[in-house]
Amino acid sequence: MTSVVGDTHAIVWYFLKSINLSATALAAIDNADSVYVASISIVEIIYLKEKGKLPEEALQRLIQALADVTTGWSA
Repeated sequence: MTSVVGDTHAIVWYFLKSINLSATALAAIDNADSVYVASISIVEIIYLKEKGKLPEEALQRLIQALADVTTGWSA
């Protein structure tokens, strides 16, 4: 069983399919059984979205992943 902890940038870049996310990080997230998100990263993503520095899409994808028990994403 493989688990990873994603920092704020990696999470945002993953959900936005950004080229800033390295191939290694992308593979680690895609192949992980569990992806953990620090609560401060959730707060930071909400803050960045509210300040207009992050598209709504990133926050919505994170919320969906955390809400769906079959994804392996948890906070």
